[in-house]
Amino acid sequence: MDIRAHSCVFFLIPLTCSILTGCNGQGSSPVHSEPAVSYTVGGSVSGLSGGQLVLEDNGGDNLAVSANGSFTFSKPIKAGNPYVVTILTEPSSPAQTCSVNNANGVVEADVTSLQITCFMLPTGPIAMVPGEWTWSGGSSTLDSTDGQRGIYGTSGVAAAGNIPGGRYGANSWTDQAGHFWLFGGAGSDSNDSYGRLNDLWEFDPSTSEWAWMTGGNTVYQPGVYGTRGVAASGNTPGSRQQAASWTDSNGRLWLFGGIDVNDGASQKAYNDLWEFNPSTKLWAWMGGSGTPSCSVFCGAPGVYGTLGTPSAGNIPGGRASVVTWIDKNGNFWLFGGVGYDSNDVEGMLNDLWKFDPSTNQWAWMGGASRLPLVNGSYSAPPGVYGTLGVPAQGNYPGARWSGSGWTDNSGNLWLFGGFGKDANGNLGDLNDLWEFNPSTNQWAWMGGSSTMIYENGAGEYSQPGVYGTLGTAAPANIPGGRDSALTWTDRSGNFWLAGGTGADASGNGGPRNDLWRFDSSKNEWTWVGGSSEIPCVVLYQGINDPLMAVKCGINGVYGTLGTPAAGDLPGSRFSSASWTDSSGNLWLFGGAGLGSSGGGGDLNDLWVYQP
Repeated sequence: MDIRAHSCVFFLIPLTCSILTGCNGQGSSPVHSEPAVSYTVGGSVSGLSGGQLVLEDNGGDNLAVSANGSFTFSKPIKAGNPYVVTILTEPSSPAQTCSVNNANGVVEADVTSLQITCFMLPTGPIAMVPGEWTWSGGSSTLDSTDGQRGIYGTSGVAAAGNIPGGRYGANSWTDQAGHFWLFGGAGSDSNDSYGRLNDLWEFDPSTSEWAWMTGGNTVYQPGVYGTRGVAASGNTPGSRQQAASWTDSNGRLWLFGGIDVNDGASQKAYNDLWEFNPSTKLWAWMGGSGTPSCSVFCGAPGVYGTLGTPSAGNIPGGRASVVTWIDKNGNFWLFGGVGYDSNDVEGMLNDLWKFDPSTNQWAWMGGASRLPLVNGSYSAPPGVYGTLGVPAQGNYPGARWSGSGWTDNSGNLWLFGGFGKDANGNLGDLNDLWEFNPSTNQWAWMGGSSTMIYENGAGEYSQPGVYGTLGTAAPANIPGGRDSALTWTDRSGNFWLAGGTGADASGNGGPRNDLWRFDSSKNEWTWVGGSSEIPCVVLYQGINDPLMAVKCGINGVYGTLGTPAAGDLPGSRFSSASWTDSSGNLWLFGGAGLGSSGGGGDLNDLWVYQP
C-alpha cells in the first residue's frame, strides 16, 4: 500500500495570435524568447541552540546556519522548477534534531515559507506520565524523499546525534540488559538512498542514545554467511524486510527469513536462520539456505517432515510477514506469512512451526504443507472457525500475512487479524481473534468475525471496528480488521495493539492511529486512544478521470521532544518496530505513516507510552 501523496502543476499558455502571420496578418517578426525569471528559496529557523545546522537544496546548494531567524539559499531557481530542502548535517554542539516543514514545491515566486524547527535531544531516561505518549527522538517530519536519512556515527559507539533512518518492516528485540535492538527493514540509509537495509542498531533507554553496531550504512547489502553454526566478525545477514525475530532465554537475538526486493528487478524470499550474541556482538548463521539466486521471484521450498516431529532436516520455506511467539518453555513459534510451500509454490500460508533453540530443530505443527489447487490455480487455505470459544482439533486460522501475536501468562499463543482468508474464502483485512494451546495443539476462535463484508470505502473485504466508549472495556468491543499493527504485552499481562492498516468504525480503510488494550482473562477489548475514524482527503482528480490521489490517515501531534503531554499522539502508521521496557512501558519506532504534517512516508520517530 502506498500512502504517499503526489501533486501536479499545470501551466496554461493562451495563444492570441498566429506566430506565422503575426497579429496584424502581415507576416511575423522574429520571435525573441524572454529570459527565464529566477527566484530565491528561504525561510526561517527556530530552536537552534548554538550549534551549526547545514541545509541542502536540490542535492547541491548547501547553506550553513548558526543562528535562529531568516535564511536564503545562495542559488536562485528558475520559475517552474522544483526545490527540495533537506537537513544535511544536524547541530552537534549541543546535539539537536531538526525538521523541515514545507520542504519541497515548485518555484513560482520567492519562497519564504520553509520552517526549520530544532529540538534538544533528550539525555538520560525519558520523562513519562501514565496514559500519555512522549515523543522521544527522531524527526517529526519527512524529508523530500519521504524518509529521513540515517545518522550512523562511528560503528559500535553510542552518541546523542545518532538515529536510524526512516523505515518500515524492521525487526526488533529486547535483550537481558533492557536495551532495544533494531535490524533492517525498507527505508533510507546514510546517503538518503531508499532500499532494503541490513544495519543493526542498539538503543539504551537509560541514556536515550543509539549505536550502529553491525551491517552496512547503505542499502542492498549482501549477506556474509561464513560457516554454519560458527559466529564470526565478518558474518551478517543480507538486506531484508519483514523478517521474523525472537529473543531466547539466554538473551540472544534470532532472525529468520524476510524478503529483499531490489527496485522491482527481483524479489528473494529468505529462509535462513541467524543468531546474534549481544555480548560478543557477533552473528552466526544457524540454518536454512543462503541467498536465493534468481532474476525475478524465488525462495527456498519448505521441508516439512512428519507432522509434530522435530528433525534436523526440517525448515520452513522462504517467507515474510509471519506471526511469531515465544512459549513458556522458550520455544519459538511461527505462523503463516507469504512465501513458499513444500512444492516451492508461492502464496499465502497457514502453516504452524515450532523451533527449539536448544536443539536447533524445527517441527511442523499444523496447517497446510502445500497450497491447495482450486479450479486450476493454487489458493490460500480459508479458516475453519468451529464454535466461538471452544477449542477443537479441526479448528484452524485461514492463511494470512502481517497478523498480530501475543503470549499470555499461561503460555498460550494469541493471534489477531492480518490480511488473509476468512471462513468463506474472501480475502481482506481480518479482525478474528484466536487462542492456541501448545499443550493440546488446538486452536479456539475467541472473538471477532469469521467472515468479512465488502466495504466500498475500503475497496476490499474487511470488518469495521466496534469502539464502544473510550477507556471502557466491553464484550462487544473489537478492533476493525487490519494488518501490520504494533503489539506489546505489559507487566500485568495485558495485550496492546496500535495502528496498522485496515478498517475504522465506518469500514473505511487506511493507516490507523488507534490504541487498544486486551484483557485475556476477561476476553475484553478497551479502546484506549487515537481515532475511531480515518479521515481521507482527495488531493487530486483529473477531469473525467476516475483515478485520484487520496491521503488517508491522521498526522501526528508531537509537542515538545522529551516532554509528555495529554494531546501528543503518534500519527497513523503501519509496520513499525516495538519494544516493552523493564518497567512495562511501550515503545515504538518509525513505520510507514504520517508525520506532523503533509503526506506519508517512512518515519524515524521514537515514542514511548506509559500504560
